[in-house]
Amino acid sequence: MELRDGLIEELKPKLNDIGIIGDTNLCRLIGFHEDDDDFYYHVLYMNGHNRHSDKNDVYFSMVGRFETLKGVLPEESYKRMESTFSLNGAPPSKEFIISKD
Repeated sequence: MELRDGLIEELKPKLNDIGIIGDTNLCRLIGFHEDDDDFYYHVLYMNGHNRHSDKNDVYFSMVGRFETLKGVLPEESYKRMESTFSLNGAPPSKEFIISKD
């Protein structure tokens, strides 16, 4: 199995999980992206929470880690966070998105 395929299989069960990326950023994982140079997490930020651009829908290099908060936070707290993400521009994805440049 290629590295790419292994990463995709590892991430698919985390579809729509809310977590921490880049050690400090909260986001929702919706897929996997690749280009000629790197592999990326495809994530959604809530409106106004991306410190690097105005976009909610971004690719984040897999050099960093995505740490899910599902199963870490109390269930009720996680459900409130999911609702807040959905109401603020980061709704769940219907499918795991795989894209390539």
